[in-house]
Amino acid sequence: MKRIFTPESPNDFQEFIATYFERCRAIAPEIEGIAGKWSFEDLIQGLSDFDTRFLMCNGLTAADWSRISMAVAKVHLDLALSRPEWARKLEHLPGVNLTWEELFDPANYYCEFRQWTFHDGLSDRIRMAREHFSSPSWQSADAHYHWKRIALYFDRYSRTIDPPINLGAYESKYPLHSRFLHYFAPPVHSAVCLYDQHTTPGKMQALRRAQEIFPESKTMQICLDAIGHHYETPALYEEPHLTGLETELFGYLTEMIRQLLERSPIPGFDGPVTPAALRQAVGNLPGADPRRAFFENIRFARLMQGRLWFFSHSIKWFDSLPLIGVELGRIGKNFIVTPLELIARLIWGERVGWSEVLDRLEGDAFSTSEVATLRRLHQLADPTIGPARFRARAAEIVTMYPDFLECLDKLQSLAFVESPLSDEITGFRIDACELAR
Repeated sequence: MKRIFTPESPNDFQEFIATYFERCRAIAPEIEGIAGKWSFEDLIQGLSDFDTRFLMCNGLTAADWSRISMAVAKVHLDLALSRPEWARKLEHLPGVNLTWEELFDPANYYCEFRQWTFHDGLSDRIRMAREHFSSPSWQSADAHYHWKRIALYFDRYSRTIDPPINLGAYESKYPLHSRFLHYFAPPVHSAVCLYDQHTTPGKMQALRRAQEIFPESKTMQICLDAIGHHYETPALYEEPHLTGLETELFGYLTEMIRQLLERSPIPGFDGPVTPAALRQAVGNLPGADPRRAFFENIRFARLMQGRLWFFSHSIKWFDSLPLIGVELGRIGKNFIVTPLELIARLIWGERVGWSEVLDRLEGDAFSTSEVATLRRLHQLADPTIGPARFRARAAEIVTMYPDFLECLDKLQSLAFVESPLSDEITGFRIDACELAR
């Protein structure tokens, strides 16, 4: 069967970024900068979404975050209604949102910052961010981050994990985009960073560098050629070629990891290079300071209220139901369970389940109503309710989210007090929800 391709249209990501930033800042002047994950050349017209990161003025309160979140969501909705061709770009509200103080605080350092492109904003601070995060620095936290990402993505491609949504005329090209740039490029990028001991921002840059340092070039050339032709490579979509491609990509990753381990061994890893063996070895690595781990878990929480409010609207050309399911699948774990259990380790030096932590904090750090808020949000964040109830559930969470942000502020205060475990290291979790980000 002849596959029909929509030709690549002119790249309008620059227009989108400028429009989004100007519109959001006009109603929320606390937004002082805009960054995005990956390099500009990694933004493939018609197929890539845009992982916005806002940079904010210092001193924001929980009430400020709630207000800003809803303001941004209204801009998001207006653009989704008026610019249907931007549906893919508008797939979600900004994810990681930081104040300038948080961005530059070494205690909050997160390797992903070096994968951001700082697009626009207060010129002196944007310039400072560009210079700071492009400097040739390498920390143990960087190595841990990249091994974790490799372990997360190392597997045969799953045909059910990345459904095509909000792609319009470009949906026919998504099978290759998903395989190459969503699930092959990230572990290759991390492998290149580990090899060079320097985190570079771009996927395409990493794919080209991998051609130089890992000898298997045939598979990589297929990947680069397909991207260069905007995935208009008909034979790769048909069977048995598509299954063969998945086998080649998995084989490339296996050999790449084998070579990387020869250069930078993981302590205790001496078995065959398999996904399960690598995940186990990486899971045993020392990880981040508990405070840093706490901040990494809650970093997506601040604009989630607006994100869910946007998703709760029914737009003919925008499918939000799978996106709501993703958020329901991680809110309880990332915003409540893991942060509370990290708090227990920081305050008491014990491993305590999240529910018991709330029991201990009730009447002390938290009021009875605040504990009820946290328990209720955990209960509501349930993806098993089914898509038919997703929008109503998202809207229900929105109504209680301001109270949750107040609780989160208290949790963050607890996380940054002196504790007996200030120098303790925690192990990595291999979290499948990361794949959906």
